[in-house]
Amino acid sequence: MNASFSQHASIQRLAGIFCKRMVRTLFCLVLLSTSSHAEPLTAMTTRETPYYATAEEETPLGSLPPYVTLSILELGNSSSRMTITFEAASGSWITAFVDKELIDASFYATPEPYYPTMVEETPEPTPPPVPTPPPLPPDAQRITLTHRTPAYDPANSLRIVGYFPQGIEILVLSNADAQAFSHVLYISGDGREIRAICRQVDILPPTLPQPGTLSALRRNEEVDPLKWLENQEGYKEALSLQRRTKYKILLYFHTSWNNDCKTLSEELLMTSDFLQETKEIIKVSINPEEGKKDADLAAKYDVSILPTTLVLDAPGSEPRKIKLLKKMYGKVRVVDVPKALAIIETTQ
Repeated sequence: MNASFSQHASIQRLAGIFCKRMVRTLFCLVLLSTSSHAEPLTAMTTRETPYYATAEEETPLGSLPPYVTLSILELGNSSSRMTITFEAASGSWITAFVDKELIDASFYATPEPYYPTMVEETPEPTPPPVPTPPPLPPDAQRITLTHRTPAYDPANSLRIVGYFPQGIEILVLSNADAQAFSHVLYISGDGREIRAICRQVDILPPTLPQPGTLSALRRNEEVDPLKWLENQEGYKEALSLQRRTKYKILLYFHTSWNNDCKTLSEELLMTSDFLQETKEIIKVSINPEEGKKDADLAAKYDVSILPTTLVLDAPGSEPRKIKLLKKMYGKVRVVDVPKALAIIETTQ
């Protein structure tokens, strides 16, 4: 009787253990099936965040910038780092480790489904009508520019919007400022109208010089003191003028495509201030690419770098190379007019 009771109790105990294990196994299977369909946590970096190849590595593989979205693969381990994955710039996914303390917990979140919203099409605004330009005044003065002339914005007399080339004809419409500026109009060859304001000192004929000066001599010979002589023919004319006047000759070798040449021309040599201050300096502009004679002239003076500026102090003197621009920290800087005059006038 006792043996039968003991055997029955053992069977009940084994059955209870089996049932508990079955319940535990079923519970784990439910958890696994649930977790396999749950979306992983995501986080966002809030600062520069280094990432590592392993949980113990000391040297980082790289660094993530702020506001990069991460997928967290393992968060609750005992290490101070978590396992994450992120999409690289190349489109591939990288699995790595980051320090938990560098990821702001407030950014942990389960991704929400994305529902695209309908955006109403906004009609393009109708462009405003182009105002009809005012008619030209009948008494508009026609002026042929004797040198390259800066054109200023009619709404801002301090802002240069471009340059009118030497030799073109412009119309002076009215005075924007009786002391300084005039409204001008240039009609291009294709019929386009370009309106601007120009300084009166740039466009009005210069005051007649006193007799006996180089400016008067050049005017008598029909040579404008505010105009650069050009290339081989201008060079010959400059030598002839120097023999009679004993004044210096400034030779400027340049090309139209060189940026340093453009900077030197626009910011110094072709400005009205420089031309006004150098009326008694014979100026010659030479482009070695315009002809064989001009190239031979550059070779004569051993010009290998453009721009190059030379001064001939007297007839038959050795050419003196001067520097009117310099490069500092990758930027080109041009000397101002007083400094340029001092460099040209020195004989050392």
